[in-house]
Amino acid sequence: RTGGLEQKLTAVWRYARTAPDGFTRRDLMRKRILEDAEGAASILKQLEDNGILVPEVHDTGGRPTTTYRLTGSM
Repeated sequence: RTGGLEQKLTAVWRYARTAPDGFTRRDLMRKRILEDAEGAASILKQLEDNGILVPEVHDTGGRPTTTYRLTGSM
C-alpha cells in the first residue's frame, strides 16, 4: 500500500509541475492519475498539509472550483 500511495503522490507532483496555471481534482481523474474522488481528495489534502500544494478557491457563479498549484510556482 505504501508503495502505491507514494507512486500516486509522485504522479500528482509530476502533473502539477506541468500545469503552471494550476489543476483541479477533476483534471487528475480525467488524466487517470487518480481513480476516484475520495482518494483524490485525500491525496490532495495530504500534499496540502505537507506544504507542497496550495489550494485556490474560485467562485464560478455555481459550485466553487478549487485549483491546486505547487507552492513554489506562485
